[in-house]
Amino acid sequence: MIHKKLLIRIICIVFFSLFAGIVVNQIHPHGIPFRLLVLSFKANSHQKGWNPISADSSYVYYLQNKAYFYDIRSQEQYSLDHLKGARSLPFYEFIDHPDAFNLPEKESIIILYDFEQNSTKAPIMIQQFENMGYQQVFFLRNGYVEWLEYGFPIEKGGR
Repeated sequence: MIHKKLLIRIICIVFFSLFAGIVVNQIHPHGIPFRLLVLSFKANSHQKGWNPISADSSYVYYLQNKAYFYDIRSQEQYSLDHLKGARSLPFYEFIDHPDAFNLPEKESIIILYDFEQNSTKAPIMIQQFENMGYQQVFFLRNGYVEWLEYGFPIEKGGR
């Protein structure tokens, strides 16, 4: 049986370690910004931040010109190639300065995509859009890879 004092010590050590880790992360020049930590925790605390949509369904929106497509990869990756007509919305830049981007009306359908399906950025981005008042924000379920596999339109270059 664990003594009460030992249990209290363990809890104090865990709490202190967590606190120290957060402080060191904030001081470190390459640390994760506190705002991003909070958004990440909030997005991962429930599945509301994950709204997948298939490439087929996305393509229907694309053909009907009913959605805005945003590439959340880095600017360098976007410049190599991207969905035809998609806009660049680099993850870290958007999280740091969401108001710096010219976004459509809040009622618009937004489809985000990363290169692969298991994007850790997608739930955080969707959460950020929801915090800004957007209600119809989706993530391309199997990423840009699936779009390429289907042979849907892409373009190279751009900013």
